[in-house]
Amino acid sequence: MKIFQYTLILIIILIPINFIGAQEKEQTIKGRILLQKDVRMAWYVNPDNMSRHRLSNASDVLKVIQKLGLGISNKDFESFKNIAHQKLAGKILIKVEDAGKAYYVNPIDLKIYFLGKPKNALFVMRELGMGINDYDLEKIEMLNGNSYEIHSSALNQKSTSTQGLEIMPYVNGIYLTSSTFKKINIESFIERNKNSLLNTVVVDVAGFGFLSYKESENNLEIIEKIQKLRKAGFYFIARVVALKNTELALISPLKSKSGQVWDGVWVDGSSKEIKEYYSQITTRLAKIGIDEIQLDYIRFPTSLFSRQTPSTLAERTKVITDLVRVVYEKTQEKGIKLSIDVFGILGWNEAANIKRLGQDVLQLINYVDYLSPMIYPSHFEQGFGGFAKYDDPYTTIKVSTKKFIELIGEENKEKLRPWLQGFSYRAPNFGSDYIYAQVKALADLGVDDFLIWNASNRYALTHEMFARLKIL
Repeated sequence: MKIFQYTLILIIILIPINFIGAQEKEQTIKGRILLQKDVRMAWYVNPDNMSRHRLSNASDVLKVIQKLGLGISNKDFESFKNIAHQKLAGKILIKVEDAGKAYYVNPIDLKIYFLGKPKNALFVMRELGMGINDYDLEKIEMLNGNSYEIHSSALNQKSTSTQGLEIMPYVNGIYLTSSTFKKINIESFIERNKNSLLNTVVVDVAGFGFLSYKESENNLEIIEKIQKLRKAGFYFIARVVALKNTELALISPLKSKSGQVWDGVWVDGSSKEIKEYYSQITTRLAKIGIDEIQLDYIRFPTSLFSRQTPSTLAERTKVITDLVRVVYEKTQEKGIKLSIDVFGILGWNEAANIKRLGQDVLQLINYVDYLSPMIYPSHFEQGFGGFAKYDDPYTTIKVSTKKFIELIGEENKEKLRPWLQGFSYRAPNFGSDYIYAQVKALADLGVDDFLIWNASNRYALTHEMFARLKIL
């Protein structure tokens, strides 16, 4: 699956369509998804009042779910055994006790289909959609004299809140320093990207960011920017530099076996003070109104690890996993997501690398919502694994991502959100094509989400790549 909008267009163009006419019984289209081939548009027909609702992009899908979804308890949902009651034919169901997960009841056979990810929603459109042309669509719209504007529906009292609704269809983002974010004109940024597939920003918030260890008050200007972004439909990830932090190293520094402070920059993640700090800062960030915390540098330093304490693989992985678990439990409590950055080399799951970093992916995957391996082509040495060439980003990304999928299993594939290379280091052919090749490699493996890194926040070529995706 490439990108939601692009794939939706292909579905509407290529799907074998059995067209219907307006003269057919009204019952035929109640709760159906209509594919309007003439203008490459999809519609959902509300079974309650025959109003039609546009499904041209991910935002439309979210609006329809929020407005027309019918709340249901886990007990009632499970009682269906995947076949709903006739009275729910064509309805959208929201499991209010299970993070607001959304489902569609096919009015033809009453089977229930999950709508939580692009590939799920696109499967429903592709397999269950009914073709229709412009002329007949206009007639259907007038069957009950209803317009196609969004209407309120049978959303019950238990499900009026959409907090935690798992319908963010994809995350395509860029990294911004705190300095860049402070200076950026947020209205211009929103306007530039509102019709783009770029829908996410990762911003330095703590460690290297604007929220320092000692700060007691939050920056109201920053909070306002974050909320403007989120209101405009952007997803906000707060990057937290975890264990390479000069301020925290003053409190609990990493030490060598002899008891000497390890360069005054790295932090002892096993200490009680550090665990308490990250529990507290998670609460502070949740109050700001972010969507997700991303832990970077959640590892030991790579140099001379044998001199650092602890020194065994089991001890080092326990330190990192325990700290991630502490933060994960707090993010779960506060209703926000947690992701972590890991080295791309960990896809090969070699003990020496796991020991050096303290990052055991098979343990960490249990305590994160998303895993972001940094699989930059430039960071693999020439000839590594027999494939890595700086001028072949497609192969590098595809092979390394496949390694991670094999490692964490298909059941955790949706947690995978790699960092891609948005900079020219060791990339003689770097350009928008270079970035696009990385995105295509992920898409060819069915990985929906990605983030693009450029430390200087120079994204002209990245924007070119997004423009290319937009017009495909």
